[in-house]
Amino acid sequence: MASNNRKIFSKFSTKKERIVFESLTELAKEKKYLKTSEIIERVQKRVGKPVSSKKVYSILNALQEYGFVKRLVIQSRTRLCLYGKHR
Repeated sequence: MASNNRKIFSKFSTKKERIVFESLTELAKEKKYLKTSEIIERVQKRVGKPVSSKKVYSILNALQEYGFVKRLVIQSRTRLCLYGKHR
């Protein structure tokens, strides 16, 4: 089922959505939990220029709605961190 969802996503998603999803997938191979800042850095590395963090957040929210990522908010001593978990 997940494979079918990914095939459909790859056909109907925008280029920006695919870049964020592919960056997320690459990072998920390295770590179980990902900070949003790490995802943004990886996207910037892929495209070779700064990207809007608001746009990346928006795409991550869409990916969560599609069931590709799960969002976790974890509080450290000084701040809240937003983490993503690739499914």
